Amino acid sequence: MITFGVAWFFSRRESLEEYFLNARKSNVGLLVCSHVATVIGAGRDSRCVVAESARTGISFGLASVSAYLTGALILVWLLPKIYNEGNRHNITTIVDYFFARFGGSAGKLAGILQLCLLAVWIAVQAAATASLASILTGLNYQTALWLAALCTIGYTTLGA
Repeated sequence: MITFGVAWFFSRRESLEEYFLNARKSNVGLLVCSHVATVIGAGRDSRCVVAESARTGISFGLASVSAYLTGALILVWLLPKIYNEGNRHNITTIVDYFFARFGGSAGKLAGILQLCLLAVWIAVQAAATASLASILTGLNYQTALWLAALCTIGYTTLGA
């Protein structure tokens, strides 16, 4: 409920661009921290890595952490360039960046890939949230999954 309240309060005081892009005031360090905080969710949670490592062996944990750290380092290296391009061309999404930098075909492909990625990411987050809610509250998993979806939709609606 606190998250809903914060989203509602701040989304009503700012324009859409200010809300989603922080009025382009964030420096590169804050953008990296924001990305890391976004990515480290239920799908990248250390409990998931530990549980899967226990089930399949230590290689999963090592591969998972190595892949994440490699991706984070690549992001740290590329983010200043993307950030500067975004400010120079008033780009708001990674798909906009691909359109501006590489043209229509690359932009369309980036959009399709982004939609696929987001669909999988939402499914992972919803499943993890439902599992946790089911364990903590004793709710049936299916009910918890519907509640997780409704909360996500409500939060998103309030934010926009």
